[in-house]
Amino acid sequence: MEASPSAGGSSTASRSTPRGWLESLCFTRLRHPSRRGAKMPSTKAHDVIMLATASLGLLTYARKALSPDWPSAALLCGSYIFSGLMLSADLDVNSRPYRRWGPFRFIWWPYMKLIPHRSWLSHGLVVGPMLRVAYLCAVLGLPFALLIWLGGMEGASEILRALADFFRAHIRPVALALLGLILGGATHTAFDLLGSMVSKFLGLGRLPHRRR
Repeated sequence: MEASPSAGGSSTASRSTPRGWLESLCFTRLRHPSRRGAKMPSTKAHDVIMLATASLGLLTYARKALSPDWPSAALLCGSYIFSGLMLSADLDVNSRPYRRWGPFRFIWWPYMKLIPHRSWLSHGLVVGPMLRVAYLCAVLGLPFALLIWLGGMEGASEILRALADFFRAHIRPVALALLGLILGGATHTAFDLLGSMVSKFLGLGRLPHRRR
């Protein structure tokens, strides 16, 4: 009787096929016990798509723009990449984007515990990135809130007036940065949806939403 291949050999053999190669490169298996076997696009795949779309956007802009505004293009592209790498929708779980924050990842711990994974709050095309930007601004604003509290109403008025003046003077860069952050989050969600369809088409498993 012919010996059956070992689990490791079977896994290696499966990666040698086009389907196995695509699965190992682009998808990761969810480890949640209730979703064992489900697949979702991997962080590596998300990073590749993010950098590829940013590069394609810059190349298209360079070819089509009559008078390129490179500082604005760099700001938009930089915020887009930052959104994909550091403000990823997967900050709602203990993921690689979460660990990229290094010793400062603790600031995302409340977000991770409060936001259900792959819900509209984390993976909404616009709501998701806007919520993460607002959350980060709120966390970074805590020291300023303390200063306002210590300085009283007069100090608060001065700080708020300074912030208003800053945004009025830099409305275009702020808008470009915000647009890049939103587009980065939307790209992540769009690729998740595409990955779900590809996974279902190839029979790799369904990408479920986690419910609390």
